[in-house]
Amino acid sequence: MTMLFNPERLKYEALFEAATPPPPVDYLAWAKQNIVFSERISAFSGAYNEALFPFFSEILRALSPEDPCSIVTLGKSAQVGGTVLANIFTLGTMDMDPCDFLYVHPTEENASRWSKTKLMPLVRETNAIRALFSETSRDGGNSILYKERIDGRGAIQAAGANSPAGLSMISPRKQVQDDLAKWSMNEAGDPETQADSRSKAFFNRKVFKISTPLVSPGCRITTNYHLGTQESYHVPCPHCEELQELRWENMRDHIDPEHPEDAHFVCIHCGCEIREHHRAWMVAPENGARWVAKYPDRARFHRSFHIWVAYSPLESWEALARAWLKVQSGGPDDKEKGAGAEQVFYNDWLGLPFEADNKAIDWEDLRDRGEETGFQRGLIPAEALALAIGMDVQGDRVEWQLIGYGRNRFPVRNRPWRCRSPRRQPSVGLSRPFRPHQ
Repeated sequence: MTMLFNPERLKYEALFEAATPPPPVDYLAWAKQNIVFSERISAFSGAYNEALFPFFSEILRALSPEDPCSIVTLGKSAQVGGTVLANIFTLGTMDMDPCDFLYVHPTEENASRWSKTKLMPLVRETNAIRALFSETSRDGGNSILYKERIDGRGAIQAAGANSPAGLSMISPRKQVQDDLAKWSMNEAGDPETQADSRSKAFFNRKVFKISTPLVSPGCRITTNYHLGTQESYHVPCPHCEELQELRWENMRDHIDPEHPEDAHFVCIHCGCEIREHHRAWMVAPENGARWVAKYPDRARFHRSFHIWVAYSPLESWEALARAWLKVQSGGPDDKEKGAGAEQVFYNDWLGLPFEADNKAIDWEDLRDRGEETGFQRGLIPAEALALAIGMDVQGDRVEWQLIGYGRNRFPVRNRPWRCRSPRRQPSVGLSRPFRPHQ
């Protein structure tokens, strides 16, 4: 009998295949080899160019299994390419390290829009990914919010933080929490805690938290940034080559209102002017630019980064200066000026949280406001089915707040009962001081 195969050889080939470690998961190399942007997706069409965004390379390395951290946080300005990073992490995982992957947006509507306008166009334009997913909507593994690999080895679940159901019944080893600062509480509680818990069973989990900040205190992405390594990108001065972080205050103090096109930084070491034409040279790692961590001891668990438009080729320094001058030129009555415009500037241009003015309202104002609502003192409105009172004991007074809750635990607004839809009204409690002598 003639054997057409060698059992001994087959045994060793099987052992070799089982014992060979998988190739390293290198998101940066994968992006440069596979990602080609169209004009629809990116302002810079063509292959992924590391030289344009060199500060993203270290973040991609932090997202790889080679880095021991479990959480990666990126607080950023608007429109600096953060979504591109998240998409590279998502699709690179599906190709190199397939698993169940959760991508969470503030709402399900946002998740659907991302799937249609960002994810699927990139899938169709990426050769390494296109063959992994079915294009047929009749396929049970392919829908707007759920994309499963044809071989069943991994899937992308898009969800909204406003839907507890979207954050359940899945155990993703990796996930993206996008626009985290815009997440609000849902019916089951804190959506960030719910999303984090879905991956806690994996020792090699990766959770990428990314967002433009909003208002502090209470900004989720800012809180996460402070819990991590707090890394900022340091660049060399083009004159003395000493490293430094580009800070907004440094540019702000040198803006000439008559010549915003002259916006520049001043080196904190030698005092020389740093111009925009120096930017491409400064941000290049080969010239010494690098991320510097304030708390490097936290890197094993949580790495956090901050980047803003001064480093990005997507915005000019002149546009940054003009945006600031526009904020400063208007009065409080101008809807495009005042505190609202200043918050937008801090969030979208600087990638920083806007520090809210927490000055307490005078109790007399609260009293007068309560009397204007139409509610009678001592009379509980009919729609208030449950009452909750909180009291704060001070040295000379006791301050209290009484809130009435209607159907579905919605607070009753301090307005007359003639309001037809109290559930849609803002949550405003009635608070007034109680003086011992009254």
